[in-house]
Parts: sequence; structure tokens; C-alpha cells
Amino acid sequence: MTPKQKELVQKSWEKVLPIAPQAAEIFYRTLFEMDPSLKPMFKGDIVEQGKKLMTMLDTAVKSLDNLENLIPAVEKLGVRHYEYGVTDIDYQVVGAALLSTLEQGLGKAFNASTKKAWTAVYTTLSTIMINAANEAKSKHGNTLSSTEIQPAMNNDTQDQGSFIQAALEQSNTPFMMIDRD
Repeated sequence: MTPKQKELVQKSWEKVLPIAPQAAEIFYRTLFEMDPSLKPMFKGDIVEQGKKLMTMLDTAVKSLDNLENLIPAVEKLGVRHYEYGVTDIDYQVVGAALLSTLEQGLGKAFNASTKKAWTAVYTTLSTIMINAANEAKSKHGNTLSSTEIQPAMNNDTQDQGSFIQAALEQSNTPFMMIDRD
């Protein structure tokens, strides 16, 4: 993930924020259309889940310039997602749903460079989660594969770290960056 890609993601995210409720609705509708088997993983009010999703994405996007502070929280989420039964295919579907949501929400502003940037960011963060899950799973003899995330996506300071960690842990939303319960 290059500095230019981070910038493109952050600038395009600023355009999503005003339509955050609609973007969340599009995301979940798209996700469940792509893979209805994921719906049972999401407990509770989907509108509330959407609010948490948008808050979590906002935190992650704003933290891209300080990945060293974001990584520990993302790793913990990866382990939790392993415990929930999330698979590598689920990460692919979520990534595809995210890109579709951004394309629908941003329209022409979601050009090839912006899509490539979002793909790089999602691939980086989801790979961190998968690697953390693999480390946890090594005790059980299972592994997730991070090698297929990129192709699937192409188809279609300590205080700050504590804040990010708390925000991620409190979100409880089932996005591969977000907890589900």
C-alpha cells in the first residue's frame, strides 16, 4: 500500500461519510446477495451494525498513516474472526461487497486508481487478520489462505493505538475488520 493509495482511500472516504447510512445498507444488501450464508453471522439490528461498520471503517481509514498502531487491533480481530468461523472465502466476499458498495456510493469518483487503492488497503488489512488467525489456528492444525484475497478483489503513538483498539473492540460489527457480536 503506497502513500498515494492511502491518500486516495482517505479522500474517497470523505465522500462516503455523508452517505454513511446508505453505504452501510448497500454493503449489507450486497454482502448477503453475494453470500446469503453469511447473514446468520450478523446478530441484532442491521441498521445498528451498519453504524458500527461505518465508525470502524472511519477509524481504520484515518489510521492508515499510523499502521503500526492499527495492526495489533486488526490482529486481535483476525483471531476473533477465526473463533467465529470466518474463512478465507468470507474475506473475499466482504472485500468484493466493499468494492461494490464504494462503486455504487461514489459513482464516477470510484475510478480505476481509487479501486486499486481500496483493494490494496483491504488486502493489507485482511491479510494481517488472516495471518493472525493462522497463528492462532496453528495450535489446531488449520490455516486460512491469504493468497486468494487479491485476485478476488481485482475481479469484479500509543494513545492513538489504544483509542483505535478500543474503537475496534467496541464496534462488534461483522465486517472482516469488525467484530460480529
